[in-house]
Amino acid sequence: METECGGLRQRNEEGRRVDQEAPITAYPSDTLIDVIEKMARYEVGGLVVVNPSEGGKPVAVISERDVVKALAMKMPLSSPVETFMSTPTNLHPPR
Repeated sequence: METECGGLRQRNEEGRRVDQEAPITAYPSDTLIDVIEKMARYEVGGLVVVNPSEGGKPVAVISERDVVKALAMKMPLSSPVETFMSTPTNLHPPR
């Protein structure tokens, strides 16, 4: 096992890391480049977007697909996540 990002990680059968703790998060005000860098740093395909003014309540997700769409629309890298995040209806806070 290895410790990273404040959480416990282990490897699955394919050798890929599997999170055992809270998901990696972003804020609605984070920029496109912020989320791209965070996804690359933590080797994840999506982030949970949380609202800091509501105690970190999950409000949306931002996925690699959302990023690709934003880039295809030629959105500036300084665009905030809230302009292109996906808003699922059944987000639950981490345990």
